[in-house]
Amino acid sequence: MSRAARAKGSWFQTLVLKKIARTFRLKIEEDIRTAKGYEQGTDVKLISKKARDLVGLAIECKNAKSLSIFRALDQVKKNTARGMIESVVFKKGNIGRQRTYIAVPLDHYLELRKRILNYETVEDGGSKPGGTG
Repeated sequence: MSRAARAKGSWFQTLVLKKIARTFRLKIEEDIRTAKGYEQGTDVKLISKKARDLVGLAIECKNAKSLSIFRALDQVKKNTARGMIESVVFKKGNIGRQRTYIAVPLDHYLELRKRILNYETVEDGGSKPGGTG
């Protein structure tokens, strides 16, 4: 991998790190940090218990023109530490100011969405938002 490609990837890891740190009020280098050089494991390291409890994700960052999503997911799964809720891949768009996307398993996304909406499904014993029905 070229020096320019490593710098591009490092820049994106730092962007993801800062957004997560700001969102969850985590301290960089104390709670959360990026992988250093060729350090093995995930790209964003959740160092503290607080970070692991709040974020709970094994994070791989990809800033490439093309991406094999399943290869990237396999990579992050291999690097997922015990206790992480889910393995995810962050992907940066490559044209202008394209948004960053995250790939998560469908069941995990649906569970997150249910929590956001406080929605109970028939399997949970309810049928409407807030479990009122």
